[in-house]
Amino acid sequence: MSSKYDNNIKSIVLDSKMPQLVAQLKRDFYKKDRQLTIEEDGLISQIFCPSWEKWKKDNSNDVSIDCAIRLNESKYRKAKRIREKITDLVINNEAVFITLTFTDEVLAQTSPTTRRKYVARYLKEESPVYVANVDFSPEKQREHYHAVIMNKADFTKWKYGFVYAETIRNKNNSIERTSKYVAKLTSHALKTNVTTRLIYSRDTI
Repeated sequence: MSSKYDNNIKSIVLDSKMPQLVAQLKRDFYKKDRQLTIEEDGLISQIFCPSWEKWKKDNSNDVSIDCAIRLNESKYRKAKRIREKITDLVINNEAVFITLTFTDEVLAQTSPTTRRKYVARYLKEESPVYVANVDFSPEKQREHYHAVIMNKADFTKWKYGFVYAETIRNKNNSIERTSKYVAKLTSHALKTNVTTRLIYSRDTI
């Protein structure tokens, strides 16, 4: 688990780009000698790469490498959970993509941590399943949040700015569009700063 290291160590490792280097190395290993375990029904039950496992073991005492491996594994598990949540919402025709903005007054009088709490509290109260992350407009770097939630939310209860909403339907290219958004959202939220993390529910549909 990546929790073996504190946030200071994680930040140093992230800034060094070590997770990206380790991820590329892992892909190279898997291209060379990955092994598949196939069950009787033809499904793949396990993917194993001996050379990658050996390399991990040989470098387990290197703090930077070990931390990078754990960060990558944590990122993969989290991304998988996020994709599953949003896919379930789309398949059940219950997904809404929203943008939560803040007024000038709220931005001036509150901290990023406080605004994050506002968003988390609103989502928790209005949708049993949700995924959100912070973003900044390219022109003015104005803070706002994007989220995928269930379609039963009451937007009038967002008191800190405006809500822009778009229903995502399970037809045509909606799933493809949502999948691209999920990939962008998880990558954006997890690639740089350990404190800039996703807000998401523990529940599923």
